[in-house]
Amino acid sequence: MKKASTILLCAVLALGLSGCSSNLATQDTASEDAASQSAAAASSSAAASKSAEAKKKADEDAAKLADAKTTLTSKVQEAQALLDSSSNSVADPQTRVALTDAINAANDIDSDNPQSYTDALTPLQQKMDSVNASVEQKKQEDAVAAARQAEADAAAKRAEEQKASEDAAAAQNAQNQQQQSTYYANCAAVRAAGKAPIYRGEPGYSAKLDRDGDGIGCE
Repeated sequence: MKKASTILLCAVLALGLSGCSSNLATQDTASEDAASQSAAAASSSAAASKSAEAKKKADEDAAKLADAKTTLTSKVQEAQALLDSSSNSVADPQTRVALTDAINAANDIDSDNPQSYTDALTPLQQKMDSVNASVEQKKQEDAVAAARQAEADAAAKRAEEQKASEDAAAAQNAQNQQQQSTYYANCAAVRAAGKAPIYRGEPGYSAKLDRDGDGIGCE
C-alpha cells in the first residue's frame, strides 16, 4: 500500500512539471513574438523618419536651387536691359563686350548646385558697374565737348560780327572820303556830271544844292 501511494505521488509530480514546462515554453514564444514585432515597428518608424528627413532635405535643396536660378535670371534681365540702353552711350565700347560675355556665361549655366548660379552674380554685377561707369564718363566727355563747341561757336559769331562791323565802318569811311573828295559848286556842275538829282548821303551832296532841305538836291 505504501508503495502504491509513492508511485501515485510521483505520477502527479511528473504531470505538474510537464505542464509547467509547457506553460513556460508558450510564454517564451509569446515574448519573442512581441519583441520581434516591437523591433519591426521600431525599424519601420526609423525608416519612415529617415525617408521624411530625406524628402525634407530634397525639398530644401530644390527650393535653394530654384531661388538661385530665379535670382540669377533677374540679374541677367537687368544686365540685358542695361546692355540694350547703353548702345552708343559708353566711353569704352569694350565694357559692353565684357557685359555681353558675362550674360552669355550666366545663361549657359546648367547645374544642380545652387552655388554655381550664385557665383555668377558677382562677375555679372562687376561688368554692369563697368558699363554704368563708362556711361557716366561719356556723359561728362559729351558735356565738355558741348561746352567747347558752344564756346567755339560763340567765338566764331563774335568774329563774324566784328568783321561785319569793320566792313561797315570801312564802307562808311570810304563813302565819307568819297563825299569829301567830290565837290559840286552848283547844280549845273551836278547836272554836267550826270548826278542830278543828288540825294543826301551821295558823294558831292551839300545843303546848298538842296534849298528846300528835303534831302534831294538839284531837283
